[in-house]
Amino acid sequence: MLYWTIFGYAVSSAPLAVWNLHKYNVLRSVSWQAVAGVSTLLFTAAWLFADSTPADKIFLALGSIAGVFCTHLHFEIAELISGHIEAAHQKKDE
Repeated sequence: MLYWTIFGYAVSSAPLAVWNLHKYNVLRSVSWQAVAGVSTLLFTAAWLFADSTPADKIFLALGSIAGVFCTHLHFEIAELISGHIEAAHQKKDE
């Protein structure tokens, strides 16, 4: 069950991570739409494959939700920290 959770986390967080990296012009060579399409395909295949017990699908879904939520929070925290560092540098320069 742990593997389904980790797989769901990784597959669901990838498009959001690539989209956020596009926002900061860090990763321009990879299309976030392509990553989202591949992630959707992988998630659908895993959903169809994880039919041995209902718990597998539950943990896959929980991992996906946690992946999106945590990735969003990580990038928000990084944005806040970079904003504070930038403000401190501007204040120091004045």
